[in-house]
Amino acid sequence: MQKNNGLTMQGWKGHIVALFGGAILPLAFSPFNAYPIAVLSLILLFASWDNTTAKQAAWRGWLFGLGMFGVGVSWVYVAIHVFGHTSWFLAGMLTFLFVAILASYLALFGWLVKKLSSYTFSLFDIALLLPIAWFGFELFKAWFLSGFPWLELGVSQIEGPLAGWVPVIGVNAVSFLVALTASCLFLLFKYKQPLFILPVVVIWAGGKGCNLSIGLGRLANL
Repeated sequence: MQKNNGLTMQGWKGHIVALFGGAILPLAFSPFNAYPIAVLSLILLFASWDNTTAKQAAWRGWLFGLGMFGVGVSWVYVAIHVFGHTSWFLAGMLTFLFVAILASYLALFGWLVKKLSSYTFSLFDIALLLPIAWFGFELFKAWFLSGFPWLELGVSQIEGPLAGWVPVIGVNAVSFLVALTASCLFLLFKYKQPLFILPVVVIWAGGKGCNLSIGLGRLANL
């Protein structure tokens, strides 16, 4: 199968793409509810990790996390500065430290992904390793140091078709489906094979079907 590396980013461009991908991710959540952005965000992250070393992937993972948490948990600054009556400088430094620590989780997972994969991602790396790594990242984040279950991708889908899967398989499993969707679309762009769209159709149509079934079940119980 012939590769197309059009989505790979070398040098500083890949760093910017990773940072941008993380920064737009919170738009998938309330109050914006632009749920497809969650998929786009992960495509940018996965593409930024392709054709990189473990060190480069770690750096880009950290940049993605910096954008993701820098935008997504900005309320921490408000809590410290406004409600905690702390100076803006100290509140800003504490918030940055908190965001930087959370971003380091993604740096670790980026490093691990490249240690377990090849320099250029194989079909197996993209189809399985990347979505499993994201799933592992969310579980780790929700557990480590008592956990910080914030910005889980499954929650971002509450207004979209994948919401139908939540009562069936849970929020974290829906996060995996979002990551798997991103992986399949990345494969579509990389290999130019239309067959990679089929799992996406099954996943999203299945979520819509679950939504419909749940709605019909509620009507039957009235």
